[in-house]
Amino acid sequence: MPRLLVVNLASRSVAVLLGSAALTLVGFDLLGRLVLRLLAPAEQSDVLYGVCVYGVLLAVVAALGFWWVRLYRLSRVWGYLALAATPASVLIGALGPWVSGQDLVADGGRLVVLRMLLTLVVAAAGATVGVLSAVALGRDLTSQAWQAQAQNVHARGRADKKPG
Repeated sequence: MPRLLVVNLASRSVAVLLGSAALTLVGFDLLGRLVLRLLAPAEQSDVLYGVCVYGVLLAVVAALGFWWVRLYRLSRVWGYLALAATPASVLIGALGPWVSGQDLVADGGRLVVLRMLLTLVVAAAGATVGVLSAVALGRDLTSQAWQAQAQNVHARGRADKKPG
């Protein structure tokens, strides 16, 4: 019977890992929005802001996925990434417009909800890119175990060979 993914949030190391990942995502998003707000010309479209910030978010989540899949099993990595991206998307959706100088409730809060959903979609895409890159390069734990098994079998020789 397969074990279900159970994340022990009482474990200090897991809580620190997930909290630091969520704060990293929020920090990169808010820093990117602040830099673009201060440096970009006023007549520039908000689309450029979003593309740049979400591009950085995608790269950060891809790096986290690539790094974590080398340390933990694949099922646990997906759970960790989901648990880190969910509070980060809520904070990004709530704080992002405030840092960008936009009105939070101009359209009844619909923009905030859409921004949260877009953040989750971008985080899922980044996680997929990072995890699949690690798997394709053979850096995940399962690929490393298969490679070690193949090397052991090759070093011992085949068991079904008859001598002489």
